[in-house]
Amino acid sequence: MRSRVVSPVFKLIPPIQSVIIMQTEFIVIWGFRRSGAGLLASSLGLFGATLGSRASMPDEAGLEGAFEDAELVRLNEEMLNRLGFSWDTLCAIGEDHIAILIEAGYLDRAVAYLRSRAGDGPIIGLKDPQMTRLGLFWRKVFESIGTLPRSLVCFRDPRAVVQYLRRGALRKIFPGFFLDTDYGQLLWLGYTLASLIYTEKYPRVLINYDKLLENPEGILKQAATKLKLSYNDSGFDAFFDGYVSREKIASRFHYDDPDGIIARAAQLYVTLCDEKNLEFPPFEKTGSMWPHTPSEQIMTKILAQAVRENRGLQDYIAELTEQIQKLGHS
Repeated sequence: MRSRVVSPVFKLIPPIQSVIIMQTEFIVIWGFRRSGAGLLASSLGLFGATLGSRASMPDEAGLEGAFEDAELVRLNEEMLNRLGFSWDTLCAIGEDHIAILIEAGYLDRAVAYLRSRAGDGPIIGLKDPQMTRLGLFWRKVFESIGTLPRSLVCFRDPRAVVQYLRRGALRKIFPGFFLDTDYGQLLWLGYTLASLIYTEKYPRVLINYDKLLENPEGILKQAATKLKLSYNDSGFDAFFDGYVSREKIASRFHYDDPDGIIARAAQLYVTLCDEKNLEFPPFEKTGSMWPHTPSEQIMTKILAQAVRENRGLQDYIAELTEQIQKLGHS
């Protein structure tokens, strides 16, 4: 690699001459877990895209975690760990965090990863919900290779998403905060807003998971048209039989609490559902990104640490209550 001298003041900013123009095109799926990313990933072949030979395949439990390249997942996990976070830490990732990652060499590593995928085909699909968590970083990566990835931004009723997370927590005997539906919905809120904000400059479509199940062919054709992609009609039946039909069965459940949706999540969900033809709502309708009230920040730190240390649910609830009480007296 050609060496270069960079002023210390600007050492964290990729210089213009380092931009690498790649002929490969990318389709990225953005959004929170259990919001339709797996179903969309299974449809990418209809657009002439490939997920690569290393992508994980679905199992009997469903599409969660399927169609993800292990190297991409590890890279995202490593970056989050470097920042002291995980995918389920409730806080925003800002420019100061990105500067840490760039200084540690992750921008070069991410560019090298994308270049390594160029041999998979002319259009490469990328799917890992952690990319949404690190959307600001990946925006700089795509700028570095001189491309704007076509983007499929998926969303789903936050009550359904959180219920799936709670089921997973209980199934794994996991003392996590997903037993608290408010926390899960705050995460849904942050991820969903991030997927809208970080993709603003990309060619993109907004896809409602429930509407995709109702009319998969119509929505996918419309998405292809908006993103200026080809659409392969002949592959639809195999996609429907292999993935849509099983998702329709898996998505049938009764909400534990049909009215248990926090106000901010409800407002954003209704706003997104009101948009027609895969369009995005005006920015002013979506509100601020991650929650930043003092009590939410305390909850974030305590719960994330408790989960990492595998502490019991009651222990960190007691600590959370104590810290919030102190906050009220300060």
